[in-house]
This record gives sequence, C-alpha cells and structure tokens, in this order.
Amino acid sequence: MGAWEFDPDSGAVRWSPTLEAIHGIPEGSFAGTFEAFLKDVHPEDMPRLRRSIERASSGEPSHYHLQYRIIRPDGETRWLEAHGRFEADPDGKGRRLVGVCTDISDRQALRAERDAATRRNRKLLSITGAIAEAVSPAEVQEAVVDQVSAALGASS
Repeated sequence: MGAWEFDPDSGAVRWSPTLEAIHGIPEGSFAGTFEAFLKDVHPEDMPRLRRSIERASSGEPSHYHLQYRIIRPDGETRWLEAHGRFEADPDGKGRRLVGVCTDISDRQALRAERDAATRRNRKLLSITGAIAEAVSPAEVQEAVVDQVSAALGASS
C-alpha cells in the first residue's frame, strides 16, 4: 500500500516510495505531475479515472474510491484500488486529494478464476441435467451433442 497526494490547482502529485514500487519505477523517479500519474493508466480505464478525479476534485463527493489498471514499464498489467478524501479550505475551494493505493491484482485474478469456475459448473450442470432426463441411448447422445455444442458455442 502506498500513499498519494494531489493538488488540483497546481497539478502536483506526491507518491510514497511504496507507491513508486507498485508502479514499477525506481524510488525517487516519479516526476510528481498529474501527467506522470496518468502515463501508465490503462487506456480503457482512463475516461472513468478522469471522471472520478474531476468529481472528487470538485468536492462532491468528499470520498474517492476507484479500481483501475496500470501498465507498468516492464509491460505487466496490474490492478490498483485507490481510496482518498477531498480536503477543502474554509470557503469550500478544493485544496487537495489525499489517499492510499493498493495493488489488488491477486484479488482480481482470484475473482476471475472464481467467475470462470462458476460458468464452467453451470455448463456441466446443464449437461448433466439433460443426460439425466434422457431415456434412450439416442436421447443421451442427442443431449450430449446438443449441450456440449451449446456450451462450446458450436453448431451440432
């Protein structure tokens, strides 16, 4: 887990050494700008990330939470989860966003494996149910061909 701070007025961004390590860059090498932060954000996640930061920077809501991907300099894609809060001056003007960021890649991989297993089990239950309802060998063969081809997205 690493800490970050963003000043929307100046565009300055501060990262802890741990956050630099999460992003796969040497300690002390982060340029400290908003553009440098955006450099490794996955292109598909960029619009959602920008909208989320704009909303948080406006002060509404005061809490920031986002999951997004980065592409590290070594080419590895990692999932990150950022939590932060918006701090305003007494007039309500945006002062800064502060928060923490965690690498959740392992959690995302486990979720994807669990979802794939659930889909596979549903297909197997469908095939098993069709075979159980079949009475004759020809019906069993038809059920197997139909169910397996449906599970594979193929044509029998």
